[in-house]
Amino acid sequence: MSIHAQRVFDQRFLLAVSLVLTMIAFSLALAQPPKADASPKAGTGASACPPQTVEVTYYTDASMTVICGRASLTCYCNSSHWGCQTDYSTERYLDCE
Repeated sequence: MSIHAQRVFDQRFLLAVSLVLTMIAFSLALAQPPKADASPKAGTGASACPPQTVEVTYYTDASMTVICGRASLTCYCNSSHWGCQTDYSTERYLDCE
């Protein structure tokens, strides 16, 4: 193969490789998962964050005088819990800040 033909082939090969790498980079950039949003979207299912912070207090019996546990889920999808969970509970809703 002549030197001129070799140079043309090398240039075309480098152009093809750079195009393929560019396409791969764009596909990876576009395939990123969506960022978590502080507000839930309609119809997103049970895994969506609540529109308000929900705090649940659990009691040992129906008299609801002795607390045995608490749970909370914030509007930013942070959750925490401690103690027991019973059928006797109260819920409190707090606006997001």
